[in-house]
Amino acid sequence: MITVTKEFTFDAGHRLMRHKGACKNLHGHTYKLQVSFSNEYLDENDMIMDFKKLKEVVAPIINEFDHAMILNQDDDKIIELCKSNDFKYVLINGDPTAENMCLFIGSTIEKNLVELGDNVYDISIKLWETPTSFAEVTNA
Repeated sequence: MITVTKEFTFDAGHRLMRHKGACKNLHGHTYKLQVSFSNEYLDENDMIMDFKKLKEVVAPIINEFDHAMILNQDDDKIIELCKSNDFKYVLINGDPTAENMCLFIGSTIEKNLVELGDNVYDISIKLWETPTSFAEVTNA
């Protein structure tokens, strides 16, 4: 198996509405996202995927998340706050934990690849919420 990886960063806010501690409050992070594509075979250019194309596949997600509030789709109070103040926000299924964000990102990347009619890859997503804490999803 051969793997290519690219890293991205974005700033976003969130809250974990079900959390019992401080993370139930609105707060933000500088996230680091690492996206890897693996395949057993190289393409006609002797690559898994050109890094420029990898960036193009992930860029819409970064643009959507950057400087947005990432919220549980059931967080009605904060969704209303964002709507009434014209704040940028993204809704995901469940609390926007690093784990759920990885699942959301992986699913979105797969949709982007299908729309491009691209190859099938094993995909790995790592998302750092802090410099020392990350979640990872493989075969997203």
